[in-house]
Amino acid sequence: MEQILIFIAGVALGLWFGKRIRAKGHGEGESNLSRNSNSDGDAGNLSSHNIKRETRVEENKEKIMGLFSQKSQIANDDVESLLSVSDASATNYLNSLEEEGKIVQIGKTGRAVEYRQRKI
Repeated sequence: MEQILIFIAGVALGLWFGKRIRAKGHGEGESNLSRNSNSDGDAGNLSSHNIKRETRVEENKEKIMGLFSQKSQIANDDVESLLSVSDASATNYLNSLEEEGKIVQIGKTGRAVEYRQRKI
């Protein structure tokens, strides 16, 4: 019985201290989301971050297209090595270039898949 009372007291104290800490961290119970969404500076930072990311993605796609000057066909592994990215990221870059009509996939699945530059 004594252990149950100690447990209940511990839970009650934990909840009480947790509320106090959260209230101090967010100013009068204001949530992190509402604080950030009302700040114009944060929206500018997010927009700036997205622009930088898109610029990096486009630069990486240009590097991939430049690889065709050295090789007539490239594979996912070539893109991984060139950009130092994961298998999934390399696949995403290649799929994006294929959707844009810049490259053509040769082969269906696995190691047999290679890509060549689309003739314009």
